[in-house]
Amino acid sequence: MLETSFMFRGARVTRVGRGRAPAAEALVLFPGFPGHPLPPGALSGPPKMRVEIAKALVRELALDAYMPGYPGLETPGGFSFQCALASGIELCRQLSRRYRRIHAAGHSWGAFVAINAHRALGDGAGRLVLLSGLLELRHEEDVRKFLPYYLANFPQVFGPAERAFARAFADLDAARRSGSPSAPAERMSAETLLIVHGRRDAEIPADSSRRFHARAGGRYVELDADHGYTRALPLLSAVVRSFFSGG
Repeated sequence: MLETSFMFRGARVTRVGRGRAPAAEALVLFPGFPGHPLPPGALSGPPKMRVEIAKALVRELALDAYMPGYPGLETPGGFSFQCALASGIELCRQLSRRYRRIHAAGHSWGAFVAINAHRALGDGAGRLVLLSGLLELRHEEDVRKFLPYYLANFPQVFGPAERAFARAFADLDAARRSGSPSAPAERMSAETLLIVHGRRDAEIPADSSRRFHARAGGRYVELDADHGYTRALPLLSAVVRSFFSGG
């Protein structure tokens, strides 16, 4: 198994594959916000969840896995939700020139990016996996509900919350209006859409994924897990692998 990385629009993308030659298909796994753990002084490396799932799928299936970061995280105030969304969509479009099909997966905020990237791929889109997704950014009130969590928990990215709210609100609301994932263009089958949520998720309630499933179709799986699948990673990985293998 070969792991390499490259820069794309100011963010590092990690590729995991069986070799240097591209496989027939690829999976792009978008992280939750901000994209990786933030220990003091460190801003690098994809989170464990993506690495475990990516390597398991590469081992078992004939595909390559890509794990992008989000641009602007290294500089307080440099991150933009709109830029992160546009970067994710463009990465998938460029990869579609090398691969027959692009699958997309995302956790939390990454699910918002994944569903929009999947929609932008058109006929080149493969399967879609949404893990505890931020799937209800349909109104300004939804932005006001979720934004304080980001500002309070990631001051390294936004700076002091009281100063950052207006700018971050305008940014996230613009991303909502340009890419609201209230539902795919058409209902999706259980073979093409997997929605997973932890019933103990205190950050994004499982009800939001249940409602999205009712609108969008697909397969819905609820696990005994928190938002980060802290103690349920092996089970989550098994569910995703089963989905991709047709189980």
